[in-house]
Amino acid sequence: MKFDDDHKQEWEELEFDEPDAQEESNTSVEDQVDEAVQKLVRDTISEIPEHAYGSGEEDPEDDEEEYIEEEDEEEDEPRRKSGKKNLLIFGIAAALVLVLLVGFYGYRTFYFTNHFFEGTVINGMDCGGMTAAQVEDQIRENAADYTLDIHFRNGDQQIVGSSIDYQYQSSGSVQALLKEQNAFAWLTENSRNRKHEVSVQMQYDETKLNEQVSHFQQMQEDQMEAPVDAKVEFLDGKFVAAEATQGTQLDVAKAKEAIAQAVAQGAQELEMESAGVYLEPAVSSDDTNLEEQAAQLNELVSASVTYQLPDGQAKVLDGTTLKDWLSVDENGNYSKNEEIWNQKLNEYVAGLAEEVDTYGKEQTFPATGIDGGVKVTQSNYGWKIDQEQETAQLAQDIADHLTTTREPVYSSREFASDNNGFGNTYVEIDVSRQHVWFYKDGSRIVDSECVTGKMVKSRYTPAGIFTLVSKTSPKTLRGPKQADGSYEWESDVTFWMPFNGGIGLHDATWRSSFGGNIYKNSGSHGCVNLPYNVAKTIYNNIEVGTPIIVYYSDDYSVRDDSAERAAQNLPETSTVTDPTSTPTPTTPSAPTQEPTSTPEPTQEPTAAPEPTQEPTATPTPTQEPTATPEPTQEPTATPAPTEAPASPEATQPEEETLSAASESGGNS
Repeated sequence: MKFDDDHKQEWEELEFDEPDAQEESNTSVEDQVDEAVQKLVRDTISEIPEHAYGSGEEDPEDDEEEYIEEEDEEEDEPRRKSGKKNLLIFGIAAALVLVLLVGFYGYRTFYFTNHFFEGTVINGMDCGGMTAAQVEDQIRENAADYTLDIHFRNGDQQIVGSSIDYQYQSSGSVQALLKEQNAFAWLTENSRNRKHEVSVQMQYDETKLNEQVSHFQQMQEDQMEAPVDAKVEFLDGKFVAAEATQGTQLDVAKAKEAIAQAVAQGAQELEMESAGVYLEPAVSSDDTNLEEQAAQLNELVSASVTYQLPDGQAKVLDGTTLKDWLSVDENGNYSKNEEIWNQKLNEYVAGLAEEVDTYGKEQTFPATGIDGGVKVTQSNYGWKIDQEQETAQLAQDIADHLTTTREPVYSSREFASDNNGFGNTYVEIDVSRQHVWFYKDGSRIVDSECVTGKMVKSRYTPAGIFTLVSKTSPKTLRGPKQADGSYEWESDVTFWMPFNGGIGLHDATWRSSFGGNIYKNSGSHGCVNLPYNVAKTIYNNIEVGTPIIVYYSDDYSVRDDSAERAAQNLPETSTVTDPTSTPTPTTPSAPTQEPTSTPEPTQEPTAAPEPTQEPTATPTPTQEPTATPEPTQEPTATPAPTEAPASPEATQPEEETLSAASESGGNS
């Protein structure tokens, strides 16, 4: 039979090597068997006609024709016999193929009882198709060149096998791994391309390893950075949930254990991150509470108050400052402590007042013709924040989460924000130069000589910062009332403009000259005497509340005439007793700067708005005004000057009674 002879010859030509010979070429037998089986099947199937497979299913119409016409049945008989023969041949071939497959499967099963599956990895080495002996030989060879690369978060380290007496001694672990392998499952294991990660224990000097690891930089405490919990932080003007910082702080014991285990297993790489040897933050970045805290804190500090300050600058209070009012624990967590919050609020307003307040402080007045101005002081003048009311207002603004621009709440204000707080509408009186200037909206409309108070304690004109209290035309001015009911002196004036208690600006028609040194010995009772037309111009242009600045541009002294007046049974002062004028306590100033020779200003003042607030009315005093306060500068020890005889400038006696029917008195 041709089929048997041909295949017999093919089987005789096949060479099956014994397992020992197979060690040199692990896949030669597999290839030979596979090729032989495939060739046998190809040859067998190619000899089977196609119609041999059709005997199993026949068309019903063909069957019907078969019974009807007998001559067709006789013609098909040889064909049926040929089909049966072919089926028999196919069955034999299939049986042979099955036998070959079973034999091949058995051969491979036997093969993997002594060889590792494909994809088996031991200590990082591919051991597929290797025997236990071959694996151990390779491990020994690798141990001679062994290194372990250790990757820390903050750098890498390496352990060389020779430095720790690294070697492999068989303990039967490789053979045990091979025995655990299920040889009958070779087909599924190889077809799925599975990797079998197994390891064996290596031998080394533990003392040398521990000493080497202990000297790693990453193992030093001072080189470790502790982890930082995720928390709420204030960044770029708002609170945000900041991520945790992993840090580089190790659990040293765990780190050494992980390294020792990697060395024992012959690992060549060790990621300390995945070994779980680092200390982790207690609060992770995915903590949902952090976002909620950030939102609450942002609402708490969302207010923004922009203060408009007198110097034209702006001061902003917003979250950048408000976040510092919150309490922060040792872990950096923010919270609101009402007591501390309110304390910070009060401190902020107090600091704002310290920055803004000029109340009662020395002011620099831009005096006409004097470079750098002069220093003037007034105890009740200047900017002053009402701290109690401002604190309450600011607390409400913050609670309402307002964004607003406003002034602080003031209890006292200066005349203006420009021109050193004096604005551009004011009356300027320099006692030393005996001169008066009146500026209105930046334009100088009065530039005149004057006569001020006599330089004795009871009559001199005090320096200070004042405002016009009232305007009256005409007016009878009277001095202090004497014991007999009469007044020390009386004078009729047409234009009366008080600014400091009983001291004011007025016309003095009884004087024929003004300026010079008249005031020192023949001056007024404290008022500023003006030529008629000058007083009229000021009166017609000035408004109540206009600033009036009185200063001495030269050093001066005031003689104490208290004893003289006491001897005459006179009050300590002879200034105007005008109940319609608001007394203003003053403190005389003694500027040390000499005036320049040129009285004209180097630059005209710029225009400024009129004061927007009228001075409040002061109730009429129920008793005679007290004596004018002592000047801050002690009078120099000079002999009392001899009273000059009546000069042409004083055409009217100071104590002459001008009107018995006047309602009030004044000093001229």
